[in-house]
Amino acid sequence: MGQPYSNILVVAPAAIHIATYRSQTARCENTRIFMQHLRQVKASAGSGKTYELTRCFLQRLVACGAPGTAASPACALSSSGPCGWGDILAVTFTNAAATEMRERVIRQLKSAALGQPMQGLELDSASAGRWVDAIMRDMSALNIRTIDSLLHLIVRAAALDLRLHPDFQPVFATEEALTPYLDLLLEKAWQGDENMRGLLRQVCRAMVHHGQSKGFLAGEKLLYQLRPLLDSALLGRYGDLSSYEELEQKLIALNRTARQAAGHLLHAASGTRLPWLSNAEKAVTAWADGECKNSAFLTKDAASQLFKKGAAVGPEVEHAYTAFSLAAQACMQDGQLLRQALRLEPSIRMARILADAFLHNQEQEGTLPGLLVPHMAHEVLSGDHGVPETLCRLGARLTHYLVDEFQDTSQEQWRALRPLVEEALSRGGSLTWVGDVKQSIYGWRDGDPELFDGILEDKGLAAVAATTARDSLPFNWRSRRQVVEHNNALFSLLEQADTARAVMSALLPGDMPEDLSAEIMDASVKSLLGAFAGTRQECPEHTPDGGLVQVEDIAADSSEMLREAVFDRLGRILLDDVAPQRPWSDVLVLVRSNDGAARIADHLVRLGIPVITENSLLLSAHPLIVQTVALLAFLDSPDDNIALLTVLTGEIFHGHPEAAELAHTDLH
Repeated sequence: MGQPYSNILVVAPAAIHIATYRSQTARCENTRIFMQHLRQVKASAGSGKTYELTRCFLQRLVACGAPGTAASPACALSSSGPCGWGDILAVTFTNAAATEMRERVIRQLKSAALGQPMQGLELDSASAGRWVDAIMRDMSALNIRTIDSLLHLIVRAAALDLRLHPDFQPVFATEEALTPYLDLLLEKAWQGDENMRGLLRQVCRAMVHHGQSKGFLAGEKLLYQLRPLLDSALLGRYGDLSSYEELEQKLIALNRTARQAAGHLLHAASGTRLPWLSNAEKAVTAWADGECKNSAFLTKDAASQLFKKGAAVGPEVEHAYTAFSLAAQACMQDGQLLRQALRLEPSIRMARILADAFLHNQEQEGTLPGLLVPHMAHEVLSGDHGVPETLCRLGARLTHYLVDEFQDTSQEQWRALRPLVEEALSRGGSLTWVGDVKQSIYGWRDGDPELFDGILEDKGLAAVAATTARDSLPFNWRSRRQVVEHNNALFSLLEQADTARAVMSALLPGDMPEDLSAEIMDASVKSLLGAFAGTRQECPEHTPDGGLVQVEDIAADSSEMLREAVFDRLGRILLDDVAPQRPWSDVLVLVRSNDGAARIADHLVRLGIPVITENSLLLSAHPLIVQTVALLAFLDSPDDNIALLTVLTGEIFHGHPEAAELAHTDLH
């Protein structure tokens, strides 16, 4: 029976990509059983990553022997004997991925019980049936969880040692945990605490004078200034900082030196009656008057370039210009850094006060910022008896680790997990990590794709691992042949050093210092080559032909006009090309942001195309709810013209048959 086709549309800011592919469920028949102790699996999109991870999990499950109790005696003095099936841990990055893998494990065991085991799994029907029965009786012991939940579990088991509230609740945003302390600080200032008042005054003054804030509500601006500083303050990343007064004096000294140098240059040129270029004289005079403005005349090769042709520039003027040029450039570069420091210094002090107050009351706090969890887990596990004691508390002697989407693991998360992995490897356990650095999407959460290749370079782990392996999944089981060939032709170019260097040259800023630029360029090219090495995928034998990748360049004079042009083209493609051939459920539109999704969804709904987005199912955003609320608001307050306009232009009224004659009437 043929497999259903699926259409995918990708909308980028200036291009539309349409790809049609055919999913397949067949898998490669020639497989090997991988039981390496330290194994990396590079898995590009559509290569069967979850399938491979499920197979590895089941292979370790079967190696436990006959189904028995889930966990081995974690607190026993001796760790000999096979591990329990609860000692196999699969780590994912989302709850949805954990649920999917859990379902796949059960599904594959049921298939094996019916005589259809997956390739590479040596499991007879009777044993598979017993495994299904054992796991279904103790499903909670099936150790498939997210990396966050694992670290939370470790921290919660040691809550008393860490002086945490035993029932603490993790919060994603640090702001949520620290905002109550900001309210207390503001209350103290309101009650007359001069220290708090002085600090608030400095924060507001810095935002106005050095942040160039114009006409603001202090509360919202204050939170906006503090948000990016709270995490670092909570982690103690701010060392000894110069005081506001010290920074201000340095900035004043820079400005004074540049102003004096400009005055000296004007005096020297006046003494020899040199004929100035008009714009050059204006630029130098502005600096002498204390106006620090950037100008091309600050970086000329010689003083003669500031004067009319034929002017005889003496050594005094030349030296005066050199001194002015250096002072002005220092004022522009160092001065900019100092102004940024002056803007941030009072806010950093405030963030430190909030963080110190939170940590002081940590034992009584019911919330814990999520960014502290990996650090606390590392603290728990890094002691001499940290790992054995933690495993005893968890009630499981974790032996085999399988990590999905490893390219999104952060350095802090890996630092916390590493002691567990090292201890497992020393007992003959294993670590299998699967991922693709090209698909790294958690950079905003400090995900570090370089870790993916860095594990095999970890000499400590390599020393205790009996075997190591670096594998890749070569086949694309998801897409049609033409789509795979298009991707190969496009992305395999990045395996070439010249192409990678040209790409990075276009991406890196051109005004970087030469020595720094060369260092960053070499590191970036190396990283890019590593990411796309072996990126070419193969098609399985029975991959059907067909598929389409179409790219269209859409130009416009402004971002608003570009968006309208893209939306218009997307609507025409959907209505003219897709709708006659495919049901709407086959169509997926990808955008870069939630705001973009909302805009496109609104546009498509107006074209009569049914749309589901992450937010479209929220009742508060549904057009009928919006218009009903507007109608009630108008009935309550007839002077509310905005509510009246919302009702009259909405489909409840505007689309009603009795209102059809008003459709083209000027209601104003």
